[in-house]
Amino acid sequence: MLPMSPKTMKLLAKPMLFAAALIWGTSFFIMKNALDVMPVFFLLAIRFTAGAALLALIAWKRWKHLTPDYLWRGAVIGGFLFLAYSIQTFGLALTTPSKNAFLTAVYCVLVPFLTWAVVKTRPDRYNIAAALLCVTGVGLVSLTEDLTVNAGDLLTLLCAVFYASHIVAVAKVSPGKDI
Repeated sequence: MLPMSPKTMKLLAKPMLFAAALIWGTSFFIMKNALDVMPVFFLLAIRFTAGAALLALIAWKRWKHLTPDYLWRGAVIGGFLFLAYSIQTFGLALTTPSKNAFLTAVYCVLVPFLTWAVVKTRPDRYNIAAALLCVTGVGLVSLTEDLTVNAGDLLTLLCAVFYASHIVAVAKVSPGKDI
């Protein structure tokens, strides 16, 4: 990949950020519609088989470095990712795409707290403030009039825990490795 000048990067930053948000956001609506015609694991199998094939084509030369050490690390990281995507997709079947997207993003504020549990690095006051704002937002989005949360929202919140666990696992088990 060719290096970009700072000027080019500055020009492309906002459009690329917008494109990333648009692609990420619309994927929830596409997945919700796809769930109307196919089961969760079939849909995930299609997505990840295509992704694995593409990745295999791109990275096939690196397979010569594959050792059992990579396999157990990949299994840990992949296990968390499997749980996150599976639970998220089951949650999406039971809630709206917009709530699923918002509640999935809770992983962002969970990462510092899971890192604290694993690496013993305490969250700072900004992490705590973000968590309080996040909990408020989750309450406003998910709580019904009788102060309950539907099953789809609960599953989506659980998937956020696994996405955060995936991020922490990547940081913990992949230093010095080509993941």
